[in-house]
Amino acid sequence: MGPPPVDVSILRELYTTPPAQFVAARNQLVTERRAAKDREGAAAVGKLRKPGMADWALNVVAAEHGDDIAAFLTAAGTVRDAQTAAIEGRDGPDVRAALRDLREHSGQVLTRGQEVLAGAGRDAATEAGTVAGRLAEVAGNAEASAQLAAGVLGSSVVVPEEVFSGLEPGERPAPRRRTRSVSPKAPSNAEAVTQTATARERKRELTAATKARETAARTAERAEAAVEKAAAAVRNAERQLEKSRDALASAESDRDDAARTLAEAEEALQRAADAT
Repeated sequence: MGPPPVDVSILRELYTTPPAQFVAARNQLVTERRAAKDREGAAAVGKLRKPGMADWALNVVAAEHGDDIAAFLTAAGTVRDAQTAAIEGRDGPDVRAALRDLREHSGQVLTRGQEVLAGAGRDAATEAGTVAGRLAEVAGNAEASAQLAAGVLGSSVVVPEEVFSGLEPGERPAPRRRTRSVSPKAPSNAEAVTQTATARERKRELTAATKARETAARTAERAEAAVEKAAAAVRNAERQLEKSRDALASAESDRDDAARTLAEAEEALQRAADAT
């Protein structure tokens, strides 16, 4: 999905808005776009999905600690380059050093993210696993990395890349056969079958985890919508109750006035009878 026809600074402000306030802020943007006769922009903004707490926290880190995010993304890009070079059988950055650098900067960004969550009243320790997992996803995906760099992580659907599939820190896959006087040794049939099975299993695990995350996100959105609807109903009931109280107070005042008028009329009638 391409970027919506809205200035990135506006999107950045939206995606650093706390998730609980996201829907209201998004609807306000839609109203403004429509008022400006920008139907395309209004439609695009209306389709934007609310970020999860992890994405929101990382966007806030990008806005407040851009240097930490830049260092993390640079390290992630180096890892992707190193892994790709290894897969293609060519020289590239050292995989071990690149992964070590990425772990260091991931830890720094994770700490920043936990600080943001704690400041928002969340249990940072409980959220740490989710933030760490999201950082790993971003590190392996160039599109997600670009979103985080702009502070709009979660603003569009990201297709996971498989650059890291089948790789562990320090491992280098067998290089492709190249035309040289001495060719690299090909793996045995048993090794090839094992490697293929492992890669397939990890791919299935990644697919299952991605589907589970998407399902959880949809469930959270539905729950949020239900909460907002219930809150609106409560507010409406409170307004109706206030109106009823006003009506009751007015009716009681009218009753008291009528009682006084009746008493005065009876007194006047009594005086007239006494004078006769």
